[in-house]
Amino acid sequence: MNKKHLITNTKLINFGKVVFLLNQETKVANELQKMMTWNLVPVSAQEDINEICDSLMNGSVTLTELENRDPFVVEIIHNAMHRVGKEH
Repeated sequence: MNKKHLITNTKLINFGKVVFLLNQETKVANELQKMMTWNLVPVSAQEDINEICDSLMNGSVTLTELENRDPFVVEIIHNAMHRVGKEH
């Protein structure tokens, strides 16, 4: 991931003295977790989605790299990306 990608896909959130930077991967991981909480992710995919959330949060995988996953899982990720896009 290059610097430009990080800059264009980063949202700054200021909570008093604590500032959080949320990149696109973090936003999608948060949305995937919400979707699991709301039972919008089939049980058969929850383990994979949980692992993907962890990988997105710790930076070990990018959204682009996830395009090669199982098409069913990719569809869930795209759904989360679409939902994140609606927030703006």
